[in-house]
Amino acid sequence: MTQTPSAIRSQVKYEFIVQAGDDGLSRPCEIGTGAFARVLKAWQRTDDNRVRQVAIKILRDDATLSHERLFDQEIRLVKELNATGSVNVVTALDIIELPPLVMCGSGALYSPHCPQCGEGPLRRLDPEGEEHPCLACDECTMPPISPKHRDEVRKLFLAQAKPFDIEGVFADQGTVVNFVHRKALVMELLESKLPDYLVNRRRFQVEAWRRRGVALPPIEDDITRVTGQTPPRPRVGERLGRWWQPDTPTTLVTQALLLEKLLMMVQLAEAVAWLHHDERQIVHKDLAPDNVMVHSVGGLSAAWRGGGDLPLQALLDEMVTYPTVATRVIDFGLADQGKLTRSWYEEETPAGQNKSPYMSPEAIKRPSKLNHMLHFDRTEPRFSVLAHKDIREGDIIADARYPDHRHDITVLRIEMDSDQQEAYAYYEGTPDPTGEPRYAHIPMLGEAHDVFSLGTLFYFVLTDGDEDEVRALRQMAGTIEGEVADRALTIEYLAAQTGYARRRNAIREPYYRDELMLLILRMMIRGARNSFLATRTQRGPEASQAVLHGIKGIHHQLMQDILSSSPLGRTRRAATALVGLTGAAATAVALLTG
Repeated sequence: MTQTPSAIRSQVKYEFIVQAGDDGLSRPCEIGTGAFARVLKAWQRTDDNRVRQVAIKILRDDATLSHERLFDQEIRLVKELNATGSVNVVTALDIIELPPLVMCGSGALYSPHCPQCGEGPLRRLDPEGEEHPCLACDECTMPPISPKHRDEVRKLFLAQAKPFDIEGVFADQGTVVNFVHRKALVMELLESKLPDYLVNRRRFQVEAWRRRGVALPPIEDDITRVTGQTPPRPRVGERLGRWWQPDTPTTLVTQALLLEKLLMMVQLAEAVAWLHHDERQIVHKDLAPDNVMVHSVGGLSAAWRGGGDLPLQALLDEMVTYPTVATRVIDFGLADQGKLTRSWYEEETPAGQNKSPYMSPEAIKRPSKLNHMLHFDRTEPRFSVLAHKDIREGDIIADARYPDHRHDITVLRIEMDSDQQEAYAYYEGTPDPTGEPRYAHIPMLGEAHDVFSLGTLFYFVLTDGDEDEVRALRQMAGTIEGEVADRALTIEYLAAQTGYARRRNAIREPYYRDELMLLILRMMIRGARNSFLATRTQRGPEASQAVLHGIKGIHHQLMQDILSSSPLGRTRRAATALVGLTGAAATAVALLTG
């Protein structure tokens, strides 16, 4: 009896795309690089035919065992997310096992032989007590090659390490593709990172619409954006005239460009809400522009749609009613699922150190030295937090003398004593009672951190990728949070804050600015009434779901504004405005005569 095979074999192969540098040296085409991994561009081949371009994420040659653990966690998470049908999250296509790989300066890919004896391929060696895996040879007495020593790594480029003959300038030249035997993640190849997309998009749109006779940018003078002055509100007669009069082409196009930005923001909010949902409970922990990819799927560039000869209104209707971009969240190397971990803090140089504008206050602090001694209770596992008011449930108190973390303690809860006079932190773990402890406070990063980062991403999109404006907004949000107490976050309250007008007017398109600013600051400011988060330790999906509903509401309102720019739509707008003004007048009369 013939047994039915349980699996089907595939002939899928991958071919790295090669590019030559100014020095003539051929190297793999690199899409991006991070703290411990880089992404290379490749062809996916089937039956010796190129099928599509893909992105392959590979650990760098100096990656440590800790980095490998983070990468394994990312692979596990991405596989799980894709298995259930992800929402606006990068798609994993394959997981592959890579041997040591080097690309010769001529562009040939090879597994290096021992550079000393020239016999056989090198194997992986994990020396005890070392964080970096090494390469060793079983045929000779060559000392292991460590990635910490660049001169040793360059031996892999020598002619005797190459399994083929080569002469000339590239005989001892090359680039390490994969240092030791490790896994690699094959992903869909998306068009560009968010910062690049925003810059290129603006340039393209200005030129494309100029050819159609529409002048961009914007309606307001640039002086308004620079000075931070808020233009005076139009009088009632002017407002009625604008509601009735046709919108100018510049107005409509500017609104359509803002709508595309709002669509990107909706997609980002959907991704975060999907990750935070109870079915997944995933906190990304590294939301920043470089970890957002954008792919253009329509708009003026889609000539195949036949939109070149469409009237302006018909073209705008198509831009508004059909998605023009696809946004994806990538890089889950620091993500947590369910229980929060300390992965963000493991490295001396954190992966996100250059991402400070998008990091929450608790992420910025990282491990901070406690300036006061901890006073442990002799009868219960608790200590007073009177001098450490920033310590919260879930935080870790680490003893820096022990890199293996064996005397770290985790805060389980914080309670007042029976007299309601002093707060105590109850913990699990065993603090070292001997010696002179050096305690550091490590706040955990949860859903509140992602929501804060998402708010900064929204503002990054709205300001066309102006990171200086994001830094300024972050500073303003911190100032407000320090003063807000139990005040309600409203547009009126924000408008009275120093610097608000400047931050508001940094949003290029002059529509729904106040509503967008309020939404963003509700994401970034904790503890105020109307904010989405009460504390930095708040768990659960509710905050990200509220953000999603809020940005969708603004997106829908602007869509209706654009679609109502037809004659019938203007009639409806005027009628609605008249009803609103009549109601406001009636209310005013009632208050005066009340």
